[in-house]
Amino acid sequence: MFAATPSWRRWRASCRSPVAESDGEATVYVGFLSAPPDAAAKQALAALQTDIDALQVQGRELYWLRCSRESELENGRLEKALKAKATFRNLNTVTKLVAKYPACC
Repeated sequence: MFAATPSWRRWRASCRSPVAESDGEATVYVGFLSAPPDAAAKQALAALQTDIDALQVQGRELYWLRCSRESELENGRLEKALKAKATFRNLNTVTKLVAKYPACC
């Protein structure tokens, strides 16, 4: 069942990713976390960034701009850096869910 968490409400209010707009092969993923990452986790995420992968934390969300399908970064490596589980969804999926359930968000 869909739950209107504070994270979803913030997403509905901002309605766009803080990471640069994607184009071509680029895809934006949103990782939903149970708690904001601490400073050490943010440093570990920063170390994973490359020319192909941009990462940005905003509260309990992790925005991942994956600029190429050739990226070697994967969800498991991000969770290891965070030292926490995360649920990742494509930005298009998140946008569709918010549009489908506007009363919840």
